Amino acid sequence: REQCVFHGMSSRSFSGTNTHLIQGYRVDGEKVPTDRTPPFAENRLSFWPAGGGMLEAAARPSGAYHIAGSWNRWSPEAMVQNSDGAYVFTVTLGANGFEQFQIWLDGDEERVLHPSSVGAPSGSAVSGPSGPEMSYGRRWMIDSNAFQPPSLALPAETTDQAGFADDGRAIATLSSGTGSAAGPGEQYEVKLSLAGKFRAVTWQRLNESTVMDEALAQRVLGAYFVASTCNKWQPEEMVRQPMKQGQLGTAESVFAFEMRLPPYCSNCEFVILRNRDWEQVFYPAAGQPTSNNWDGEDIAGPDTGLGANTWRLEGRSG
Repeated sequence: REQCVFHGMSSRSFSGTNTHLIQGYRVDGEKVPTDRTPPFAENRLSFWPAGGGMLEAAARPSGAYHIAGSWNRWSPEAMVQNSDGAYVFTVTLGANGFEQFQIWLDGDEERVLHPSSVGAPSGSAVSGPSGPEMSYGRRWMIDSNAFQPPSLALPAETTDQAGFADDGRAIATLSSGTGSAAGPGEQYEVKLSLAGKFRAVTWQRLNESTVMDEALAQRVLGAYFVASTCNKWQPEEMVRQPMKQGQLGTAESVFAFEMRLPPYCSNCEFVILRNRDWEQVFYPAAGQPTSNNWDGEDIAGPDTGLGANTWRLEGRSG
């Protein structure tokens, strides 16, 4: 998280006097952690099927591993243990063509398994469990538009790729985490592999054809929320409008939200979030267009929206 923060507050009076106050604050290191580079272990080999060592009890769940991601509003869902001892979960790519996730022990957001980097690829080693301060922003990302570099992670089903050289040295082949490019509606199997102290997260695209029915179309589209100065930036859900037959999953889907200007306020700034996720923010590509001059084009996102551009609704209070 940022260690310095600035806030701006504007006031416009009926008499014509305008003021703008800028507030600055630096985090107090005695009250909250300020170390932005936690001591993650950098291993060239993120996973080895033969295992080695043992995880501490605090690093294991008492019940189950749960996955929380951008597709389910970061609500934990239990993973399923398969025949080889790994934990798996099927992720369906949403309308943006990418999804991010973490793994929570027993569904607890205070005990998070995460990669050591932002937007980590398949095959990345697992760090944690950590609290929100340490795990913030560190997520795995399934991105259908990005090349996933090969890694030295060896899932259990690829043990035939590991062996020994003539002189007895252990060898391992590089494995890529993804196949060909996919798109919205395509499904991936996410796998958490465990072997002794070694842990790694991998995923692969499922080959089964996907039928786009109403339920899947709704999951791919996701839900959309408005966050604005009128509601103190608390996301409020938009309403999906009825669609005609044959339009499932198309770009013609429409979401609406009725915004009421509060008393003594003539304008309201807002952005749009997918699945209530501040990593999936839609906002103007440039400037701060108003309801009087916006032409409906040049939308940026979805991303973190760090450009701070917002739409501005102008009108009368109420």
